[in-house]
Amino acid sequence: MKQQELVFVPGPGLGHRVSVAEFATRLLDRDARLSITILVVRTPITPDVDAYIQTLVTSDDRIRYIILPLIDLPP
Repeated sequence: MKQQELVFVPGPGLGHRVSVAEFATRLLDRDARLSITILVVRTPITPDVDAYIQTLVTSDDRIRYIILPLIDLPP
């Protein structure tokens, strides 16, 4: 069985992150061939909700988070 990887890039808002995490979990329940990477884009105006979202998916090692660092843009 060949593994397939999906990459999701949700919007920075809490609703987007939670929806993507739940969708990823449901996809993995349906197909054992999948693994999912979720790129988390940080912004200065969004609260840090990464810990909350990870609790939704910590039971499955086929979901991986890559949290992109917050950078300062030049004026």
